[in-house]
Amino acid sequence: GLAVIRRLTAFIRAVTHDVRAAADPAMVGDGVLDHAPIIHHHLLVYHYHVHAGFGAPVALDSGSATDDPTYTAAFGYGAVDTGLADVRVTCAGRPDATLRRDPSNRVGYRFDHLQPGRFYHLDVILYECDNNQRIERVLVDDQLVGGPVSLGDQAEHRLSIRLDPALYRDHRINVAVVGESGSQRGAVVASVALREIDYRYTDSGSPGDLAYTSARGWGYLAEDNTVVISNPLPYRSARVN
Repeated sequence: GLAVIRRLTAFIRAVTHDVRAAADPAMVGDGVLDHAPIIHHHLLVYHYHVHAGFGAPVALDSGSATDDPTYTAAFGYGAVDTGLADVRVTCAGRPDATLRRDPSNRVGYRFDHLQPGRFYHLDVILYECDNNQRIERVLVDDQLVGGPVSLGDQAEHRLSIRLDPALYRDHRINVAVVGESGSQRGAVVASVALREIDYRYTDSGSPGDLAYTSARGWGYLAEDNTVVISNPLPYRSARVN
């Protein structure tokens, strides 16, 4: 007989894959196979284009000659240079010694292959080393997600932003670091990273607020002898010690 694949799991970094599955024609009509097939050697061949996501974090050292690639579909991530050409800047003596600067005041990046059912942090490091007193914001798909951040103190500013899944329902995001409106100083960024996270939410005091177990790996500590304040509204329920 012919085996039927019910579930396919892959751990692949930043790629899409074409998946082909073959099924016995007798199985058509069970509600599982619903795409127009190709007949090949008396089998129904179904062709799907799937996003497999990425495994390791994608960390880009902005301004680096080796670790700050230009976006291509093959990579699935990288810098997107629009407007005036971006400039690589070196700040001697800094831990993150390189910056990408865009004279048009908008440094852009793109990341593909995000999975709407998973959660991600966008981590950005901002600083300047020329004392131009920039004020910058971080946008994802033109939606404000971070800032405004004043870089006038010349110190590193680290932003870690949990992305709303609505932003990557199309499996990709466009990130922009933009300077203050009307500024001609040129936006700068030191690094951009995208990381998949294990995100858990619980409404403290609700029926879904479970005690910690080693198998679950999260929850409240029963030994703290907390008291529950029950309420169907999340902002009113609580667990109190």
